[in-house]
Amino acid sequence: MSGAVRALVWRAGAEGLVRSELPPISAAALSGLREGGLPAVCVVAEGDLQRFCELPEEVVDCGRKPRGRGLAALLLGHDRVPLLRGYRHPGQLVRGTRALLAHALGRDDRNLYLLGVPEALLARLWERSSWGGRATAASAPASAPESAWAALSQLLEVEEVPAALARRYLGDAPEARVVRQLVLRAARTDHPVLVLGETGTGKEVVARAIHDLGPRKTEPFTPVNCGAIPPDLLESELFGHEPESFTGARRRKEGLWRAAGHGTLFLDEIGELPPMQQVKILRALEAGTVRPVGGEAEVPVRARVVAATNRDVLAMVRAGRFREDLYYRLRLFLIPTPPLRDHAADVPLLAQAFWHELTGGEGKPLPRPLLAELAGYRWPGNARELKAILANLYVLFGARGFGVPHLRAVLRVPGGEAPAARTDAEAEIRLHRAECLRHLRRVEEALRACDVTLRSAFAAAPDDSAAAAATRAAVAQRAEELRLLMLHPLLFHGEEPFASLDHVEEGLRELLPLLDQDLVAARRGWQRLQAGPLEEARLAVVREAERLLARL
Repeated sequence: MSGAVRALVWRAGAEGLVRSELPPISAAALSGLREGGLPAVCVVAEGDLQRFCELPEEVVDCGRKPRGRGLAALLLGHDRVPLLRGYRHPGQLVRGTRALLAHALGRDDRNLYLLGVPEALLARLWERSSWGGRATAASAPASAPESAWAALSQLLEVEEVPAALARRYLGDAPEARVVRQLVLRAARTDHPVLVLGETGTGKEVVARAIHDLGPRKTEPFTPVNCGAIPPDLLESELFGHEPESFTGARRRKEGLWRAAGHGTLFLDEIGELPPMQQVKILRALEAGTVRPVGGEAEVPVRARVVAATNRDVLAMVRAGRFREDLYYRLRLFLIPTPPLRDHAADVPLLAQAFWHELTGGEGKPLPRPLLAELAGYRWPGNARELKAILANLYVLFGARGFGVPHLRAVLRVPGGEAPAARTDAEAEIRLHRAECLRHLRRVEEALRACDVTLRSAFAAAPDDSAAAAATRAAVAQRAEELRLLMLHPLLFHGEEPFASLDHVEEGLRELLPLLDQDLVAARRGWQRLQAGPLEEARLAVVREAERLLARL
């Protein structure tokens, strides 16, 4: 055989597809591609695949990729170099390649994998790649998949962060940077916002920042702790009451929702709301009115709602303890606040800032050994616990003259806990499984959101151009949400949920041109996707999560 072949090569541990001119195809050329001892993917035009097939002792032809099947299930475990055709979309190819290399590393499969794509797709990827350098396509090292926060940080167009927000929500890690970018975007909208995160992760800080950076900043910010108000008084506190409407109601009460005016109503710990109050909150959000206790007429309310909770709201929805319609009404804009253990590199920065605040700027900066000790602790109470521990140190030992032994002593008092050593292999495995479980729950939530929102969008019979455009935007948004979740194949723990989600995302992408051309066909396509791949993906995710739970 003679003549060079244009190819894109992605080696495990490298950063995406890299241009390469292969020498004339031969056993020696394949051996050269396999050098380095790590798995690699070679993408070539489908027209060049036959040249590889002429080496039957070196190559095994696996045919065309079936829809819904992941590359790992098809290509791993071969003695010869496996060859496959079938990709038509660049994003799916990049995601599938990343997942294949990640699973190959996990199974110690150090083979070369050949993928054939249409010439036009190869040309598109070729333009987005470089000669031996960093690919500009959405790519990441396959051997160490980036976090969801890092991926989102790279994909979001970075906006300048006001100094006040940078001081209020501290952190240099991708997690903190993404939260600040989401706050800026939420401040520009008027939609309800749902802030999810563990205790002590800064949910109220985020809510206040959204208010202060938005057009309502001159209006009141009204916080309501839904878990601290007795259920029988919550309606009166929120909506107000008329005189003599119940025992002890001597005067008319405006209610916190109306008192918020055109400002922001912050419903903290909304996961504690009893079901009856959830119905009334939902009605107020949808109608823009409330009815005071004992009142006969609806009263308009104009406040923008930001809600927060440290509860697993999706699990509550599944258990019937939180209304699904209220959840998705609040989830129009979602901001997760990450636990401190997920961005431990920010612990020294936060500790120094808290220490400066506690000492009024009079104390010396915390010494490096103590900061290193703080960074090694997992902080189950997050930033709030960190600040409390520093306050204890200040009260007990003053602003100077203490070190690591003093910190350890404070952490070991009743209710405290000694800093965890840097995790051993067994602990790392447990932590990885826990992170996989969290990721699978995020995937399940995204699938449910896709089902709920698109079901209503397609049921609205988008026969006019404006409605069709809105439906198209909803489909594109859900497809992009699934794509972002698929940037982390190892967090799916198994091949089945990743492959099934890829099938759903591919199906959503196929609906987009139909919405511009044939609405009836688009609606039929959605119905098939909803009844088949979408439900199969949800079940695959649930099964994998159940397997993980049994092993935690």
